[in-house]
Amino acid sequence: MLERRREAAKQVADRLFEFEEQIDLALAAGAKLAAELPEARRRAHLSAVVGQEAIDLVGEALHALYQVRKKTVDAHHELADVHSKVGLKVYAGGMGWKIFDDRIPPELTVVAKKAA
Repeated sequence: MLERRREAAKQVADRLFEFEEQIDLALAAGAKLAAELPEARRRAHLSAVVGQEAIDLVGEALHALYQVRKKTVDAHHELADVHSKVGLKVYAGGMGWKIFDDRIPPELTVVAKKAA
């Protein structure tokens, strides 16, 4: 029973990490597009009013992606709660450090203090 829970949790975690990665890639691509639009207008020597609606729409799309990312992070935290509620312990921390003020790994303490 415990092994099935572990396997199910791993499959969910794999899909969650994949989803988070794709959202971040979409945000990065959207940011590049948002930066390119005014630059293209400037290079083409067009009035600032040209393409404003498109810039607004890209901004709205980016905002929607930010909201998707926030909801996904919220879901990540909820899934972590479910993980512990079904009797599983954390045995892997994902792909990167999760740095919180009170849980900074000792080897990063100096870096965190200098960055603050």
